[in-house]
Amino acid sequence: MNCAIALWCDEVTFRAVQACAEDRRAHTGTYNLITYNCLTFCDEALAAGGIHLLTESGRELHTIVPKDAFRDVGRVEGAHPFEAWKYWFPLGEPPSNGLRTIQDVPGTDKPLE
Repeated sequence: MNCAIALWCDEVTFRAVQACAEDRRAHTGTYNLITYNCLTFCDEALAAGGIHLLTESGRELHTIVPKDAFRDVGRVEGAHPFEAWKYWFPLGEPPSNGLRTIQDVPGTDKPLE
């Protein structure tokens, strides 16, 4: 999909999101484009920390086309947007805090600066 969001939050919130992500790493389940994809994983992990991405349309964030949902995300509750906060790669420049561009071709990611 080549997109990312950049948020900042307190340590308690971060640890809850991190614990959810680590649990999912240990218990991966089955990827399914319709019911469990990259978007649903992120939404689940963020929600574990009390962070909720809200859409401009008011529709549920879940969709079988994650990039369409990402376009519709307009605000966040439970965390704070960082800089431009929604990044499309490789079309947009990453922030200077260590995020890197993510390329479509494996092995061609731009290094951290």
